[in-house]
Amino acid sequence: DERRFDNQAHERAGKDTWHDVALDVTGEVVADISRHFASCWNENRLRMKALRRERSRHAPSEGADLTAPLRELDMPRVPNNTDAVSGVRLLRTLSGQKRRVGFQFSPKTQVSEIEQAHIDAIRAARQAIYVETQFFRSQTIADALAAAAGENPKVNLVMILPAAPEEIAFEEKLRLPERMGEFLQSDCLDRVREAFGARATVLSPVRPVASTSEGRDQLHGAEIIYVHSKVLITDEQTCIVGSANLNGRSMRWDTEAAVECRHPEKVSTVRRAILEHWLPDQPSTELFELEDMAFAWDKMANENARRLPKNRKGFLVPHDPQPAKDVGRNVPGVPDELV
Repeated sequence: DERRFDNQAHERAGKDTWHDVALDVTGEVVADISRHFASCWNENRLRMKALRRERSRHAPSEGADLTAPLRELDMPRVPNNTDAVSGVRLLRTLSGQKRRVGFQFSPKTQVSEIEQAHIDAIRAARQAIYVETQFFRSQTIADALAAAAGENPKVNLVMILPAAPEEIAFEEKLRLPERMGEFLQSDCLDRVREAFGARATVLSPVRPVASTSEGRDQLHGAEIIYVHSKVLITDEQTCIVGSANLNGRSMRWDTEAAVECRHPEKVSTVRRAILEHWLPDQPSTELFELEDMAFAWDKMANENARRLPKNRKGFLVPHDPQPAKDVGRNVPGVPDELV
């Protein structure tokens, strides 16, 4: 996928940018990850055989026998007490097909470890919550954040979102699913902003390049950087990095994986690396402090918005929620997990 060729300076044109975060994981948790992969492979290999057979009818094989059976993978042994050893564990979302009875909209959630881990980490936060996500459409997570704001008056929130979904920003699609997604995200942001007040800031990254567009592929006069990462960091105690967006689909329907770390020294290292990406060269120490982090980042982003794109420090400007409000549409009776 050529979108993934973007670099850390985001030097490609806005429509080709792609910001993501991945972890290189070692230790006993790798056995859990290997077992998860083997389980998914084995469960779906017969379905894949049918898909490969269909593909062989329409696409060049390039020498591969696409109709050959896929070998079942061995299930690695998982060591005991891995959590206690390293403070690192695998989290999953898994679902299965319901027995067909009439008209079914949804699969059945079997494992929702990622959602529960987010709720637990947010509930335990005392100073700072940092989020990067492609979508923020989960009312469950929005409610958890709002509750944390009420229960912990010192906790503050920094959230990094793309200026607009990929389909709207770069493909100019505005079908009912896109409208429903925009409605859900607007609603979630409203809940969080109301709960946190000035203790929350929602920001979006842009390139230091002026844009002539009047569409949603620009923000504050600059080409946007598309955020695809999925990160939660609470204080310097917990971080979760994986494939799951903060939407109902990732939390309950899709097959997703993430790694949670509760080792303070490792969390601090990951936090520093992730935050530095967005910040100016030689950033001030206040941008890394847990207390009042939202105020420092909000100030930086608003100062950037007043500058020309080429003169901005770092990548961040304030997120504009109004375009999503303008096009969002509630769809009663349709499960939020659909988008």
